[in-house]
Amino acid sequence: MIYLNNNIKNNKENSYFKKRIFLFILALIVFILASINLSKIIPQEKLDKITNIFSNLNLNKTNKDEKIKNEKDVIKNEDINEDISKEDIDKEKTNKEETSKEETNKEETNKENINKENETASDLKNDIVVDNIDNKNIAEYKKFDIDATEKTIEEIVINPGNPTVAPVPTNDIYFTKISGIKVFTNPENTKKEADTLIAGVRVKLLEKKAVITKSVKKIKDKTGKTVDQTTETSTNWEKISYRKNNKKIEGWIKSNNLVNTLLELLNDSWKELDFNEIEKKEYTDNKKIPVRGIYVSGSSAGLSSKMDQLIDLTKRTDINTFVIDVKDDSGNLLFKMEEVEKYSKNANKYNQIKDMESFMKKLKDNNIYTIARIVSFKDPQYAATNPDKTILDKTTKKSYTDKDKVIWISPYDRNLWEYNIAVAKEAARVGFNEVQFDYVRFPASNDGKLDKNLDYRNTNNEPKPVAIQKYLKYARTELEPLGIYISADVFGQIGSVPNDMDLGQHWEAVSNVVDYISPMIYPSHYSSGVYGIAIPDTEPYNLLYRCTRDEINRNENIDSPAGIRPWIQAFTATWVKDHIPYGYEEIQQQIKALSDIGIKEYLLWNASNHYTNLEKNPPKEESKKEELKKEESKKEEPKKEEPKKEEPKKEIKKVDSKDTKIDLLNSNKIETKPETRPSTIKKVEKPIEKPVETPVKKPDEPPKKEEKLIDRFRNVIKS
Repeated sequence: MIYLNNNIKNNKENSYFKKRIFLFILALIVFILASINLSKIIPQEKLDKITNIFSNLNLNKTNKDEKIKNEKDVIKNEDINEDISKEDIDKEKTNKEETSKEETNKEETNKENINKENETASDLKNDIVVDNIDNKNIAEYKKFDIDATEKTIEEIVINPGNPTVAPVPTNDIYFTKISGIKVFTNPENTKKEADTLIAGVRVKLLEKKAVITKSVKKIKDKTGKTVDQTTETSTNWEKISYRKNNKKIEGWIKSNNLVNTLLELLNDSWKELDFNEIEKKEYTDNKKIPVRGIYVSGSSAGLSSKMDQLIDLTKRTDINTFVIDVKDDSGNLLFKMEEVEKYSKNANKYNQIKDMESFMKKLKDNNIYTIARIVSFKDPQYAATNPDKTILDKTTKKSYTDKDKVIWISPYDRNLWEYNIAVAKEAARVGFNEVQFDYVRFPASNDGKLDKNLDYRNTNNEPKPVAIQKYLKYARTELEPLGIYISADVFGQIGSVPNDMDLGQHWEAVSNVVDYISPMIYPSHYSSGVYGIAIPDTEPYNLLYRCTRDEINRNENIDSPAGIRPWIQAFTATWVKDHIPYGYEEIQQQIKALSDIGIKEYLLWNASNHYTNLEKNPPKEESKKEELKKEESKKEEPKKEEPKKEEPKKEIKKVDSKDTKIDLLNSNKIETKPETRPSTIKKVEKPIEKPVETPVKKPDEPPKKEEKLIDRFRNVIKS
């Protein structure tokens, strides 16, 4: 019986130990496989630590097994000397099962501990070990890594040969904080910069890096011996990408030179400006074309012979667009609009076109794209009807007039907004493809110096650029359902300065909300030395290329920029000293400059609408026809309130020499006249008459007898 019991015990113990050995081998295999995978992602030092923990757990398990075996051997020896009853066997069996359960629970607990160790090892991927860097930099880089969308699972130690790189989100957009930021292709070699950025450039942040540079200098120690002293300096760098001059550029800049939004760089009161992306549609029934246009005044539009001549010009040249005055500088409407008389009762007084349907049909039949020019805030007719809407001169308590004695309406006047958009809707109704808002600005105020004396009737307390952008956004909202595009004319210099020149025209603010933006880039309107050009009027190619390049780069700062379609010079600026005549070659130089920078659209300005300089070899009789049409135009012109005498040329120079100066970002200066629309039509200008010369009496000369008699006669009449 004892022998049988011993055999049963031995068989059970052998089976139990076989299972234990099998589990141990299986656990060892799993551990080896896990070690192989973990070695790829966990540094060897941390892996060794985890291995030691696991080995200690297995060693504890082995010691416990040996202890249990020794206890069983003692029981076996005691069983030889005494009989073991069946109840004892069952009790021993129960004890073994309980022991087995406890060991199973311990194994599960050990596995949980191992998992925790693995998690601890995994967390090491978020740590960046930084040597010789101050606490401020360490905190910055750790914070940056937490915010990253992708993290590198490795331990990085900064040294001159292995700089730290912190990954960043790929959609991080920032703006340069100041001008003069130097860009380098390699931050470890800063002897020569690759580029220099101005303030407000939109960039994408790609990664961050800390670079340690070592400098060695000779010093003497306490014993007087010359030794090397090594100094380490750490600099934080950021890799960025941006677009400039129609090219994508990547480089490194020093940290802390970026801000989150464009608004952070602007005046605090400009926070209402909208730089969010705006959908700009192309209408099915009004397809966009590459516009190459000329300005057509209302007087020219009203002469069928003149229009025939301009239409013929489109067949011999690249011209395909007419920009026609629908509401001109005087506030006169091109054709009758009864609906708008409630805003300006005399606006229909000088309608040039009686049959607008036939007029538009003729243009469409000749495939001419039509743009309705609407002068926005320079409107003498509206001012006569609404004197309470004008800008008020606080000194005189009267309506403010500019140097040309023209009364300006406040751009804050919502009633005028409605009027202008009502005119635009009428233009859309008769078939115009586009509406162009000119004089969409405040009057020149000598860089804001005159503002303290002017009352703009700003009841909503809006900054100038906010009011202009809201006006254009209102126009888009009202005109978009009619399928008509909107554009705005701005000063040519706006694209080269960071502010609004106190006119309310901020480049990004305007470009973001219109379909097309038309800077008036007339070389004659730039002062000597601007962009490094001695006499801009004599170098049309260089002036156009340099100015337009700035504007293209400014468009890169927003998500929905307008198409750039500049106004260029098609007239000779006789008032400019050392000016040159603008003929065919000068116009072609401007067009080529635009093309070379990537702009295929342009508009030509000539106030008198004489465009013979667009052709290298114009028809022989063209000049005679021009003279005849000019005389005919004078006869049919409506009477104006201003004198019709022409201003002497010499006097023009004196008037136009009163320029306004502005600072460019590149420290150059632009001088520009407050009114950038050059006009060769003098009928709206007051002539400058020479004073009548009167003989000056000498102080010691006694009055003559005739003069005494005249004085007595005057006294008698007065009495």
